[in-house]
Amino acid sequence: MSAPPCLVELQPGGFDAARPIFAPMSGLELTAAAVLDGEGPGRLFVDEAERPRSAFMTSPEGAFLVGAADNERFVRGFKQLVRDELFGRLEWRALYVTCASDRWEELLGEVVEPATPELIPRRHYVCRAPALDWRATVPDGYAVVPLDRRLLQSRAVVVPDHVKWWIGSNWGNRERFLERGFGFATVRGEPAGGATSGEGSIVSWSLADCRSGDACEIGIHTLEPYRQRGLATVTAAAAVEHALGSGYSRVGWHCNEDNLGSARTAEKIGFKLVCSYRSWLCHRPE
Repeated sequence: MSAPPCLVELQPGGFDAARPIFAPMSGLELTAAAVLDGEGPGRLFVDEAERPRSAFMTSPEGAFLVGAADNERFVRGFKQLVRDELFGRLEWRALYVTCASDRWEELLGEVVEPATPELIPRRHYVCRAPALDWRATVPDGYAVVPLDRRLLQSRAVVVPDHVKWWIGSNWGNRERFLERGFGFATVRGEPAGGATSGEGSIVSWSLADCRSGDACEIGIHTLEPYRQRGLATVTAAAAVEHALGSGYSRVGWHCNEDNLGSARTAEKIGFKLVCSYRSWLCHRPE
């Protein structure tokens, strides 16, 4: 992906110039702060390098439009970026965009044309203290264990491809995840002597999506045949307990407004609803 003439792509380590215009995202989208901090992968396009007024960021958790929406030069460059690079070279099947202002939302359909943005209502939760004794609720036949190097390298435990993809997508590679991130997994089969010495398979996993300062965000995934058994709750609760016991002061959680299962899981663990907000899904035209 290369920047059109009207845009400048800032390089990692040089994102601080754009930090002030991301202020409206502060407290809402930690992944944007992680990219600015160099804690997570992402790309940042601005109208000018030294004192940008408008910016577009890609991150593992979506894309962001921030700053001045009346910046005609930036809008023109962004249209070209979407047309020729993001959609034109088939790098993206869809753009998942959160806008920092109502005006950017009004302009979104124009700047991603001919794609049509689809509104996705979202919820943002934060947990500062765990509310669940997850150890007492682990079902028989399962074990909740750290998603660490030994587990990832184990030949006795089946690690789903989704786990490996998630680590690579959000952290760049496994080593960076092991150094900077964390995760927990529920293993079916209660492997004798620990998750790396018996036989089993990971059926639910909760990983850190990103980190910035003393905050982090987590996600959860459970294989479909193992849902509705409380596994997501105990797995994510273990991840939250670890995070809050390891120096993080708060843990974030995002879900779609209509994902009531995810919302209930968060609330059982001790997450409190901070706000509802809007994101937009822009499918690549066929």
